[in-house]
Amino acid sequence: DSVASRGLGDVYKEAQYTLQVGSFKKTQDAENFKVELILLNLPAKNERVKNEDGEIWHRVSVGPFANTSKMASARAKLAQNDIDSLVLKRPK
Repeated sequence: DSVASRGLGDVYKEAQYTLQVGSFKKTQDAENFKVELILLNLPAKNERVKNEDGEIWHRVSVGPFANTSKMASARAKLAQNDIDSLVLKRPK
C-alpha cells in the first residue's frame, strides 16, 4: 500500500510532527538545553545520532505532536523564548 495509492488526507493522518531545536557535540550541552525546554513545559527529548563522517551528535527536539495546531502552539512558545525550530514531519 503505497502513499500514492492513498488519499492525501490519509497521509497527514499518519504523520506526526517534531520540532528540532538544537544539535550539540557534547551530551551535557544537549541535556542542559533539554532541561531548559522542560522548564518551559515543553515535551523535550534528546536523540543520539551519527552523521556521515561518523561523528556523534546529540539532537534536541520537542514533540512529537499529533496535529499541526499543537505543534504551532509549541513553536510559538519557542519563538517567544528566542529559540529557533525546524519542523520535522515523520510517519507514525
